[in-house]
Amino acid sequence: MATQENQNQHTEEYKKSKIFMDALNELLGIVDDISQQMTDEQYRNASDAMKRLYDNKIIIVNKIVNSSVVSEHSRRVERAPMVRVFLTDEQRIAGGRAFRCVKCDRCISATSQDDPNMVAHMGREICNNIYASKRLTLKCGSTNVRKYLRIINTIRRWSRETGRDWHL
Repeated sequence: MATQENQNQHTEEYKKSKIFMDALNELLGIVDDISQQMTDEQYRNASDAMKRLYDNKIIIVNKIVNSSVVSEHSRRVERAPMVRVFLTDEQRIAGGRAFRCVKCDRCISATSQDDPNMVAHMGREICNNIYASKRLTLKCGSTNVRKYLRIINTIRRWSRETGRDWHL
């Protein structure tokens, strides 16, 4: 397994080296093409600059490979994937990660009943709808309260649209 990884690494390095060398050769070709328009000194300076690039190729590639961005990406790729653990509501509550809403009995991620997450949840439409459904079921003595909830939701929508405050 290690030899396979080493071989893949060498193959990747070879590919990078080949790409770099191809780019240098292409630049040299361009310099050769325009050499008739250049003085001998300009041609020599261009060729010397390309040679310095080639001589410093390893340093340049290492700087790129060892940059913080590439290093962080490599660490992310190499680390093992996180294993997600799904807890039941009872486990979350026992661990102090969640509480039951006193209005709708849903399990909410909060540190206490006064937590901002819990307060925000209690103001949401789903919590109010469940709470209204529970109260209607108790008052009517029947679980078939759909038509009443439809009327209540229509009144709530009207209240929101007109800016009037109405809660049930």
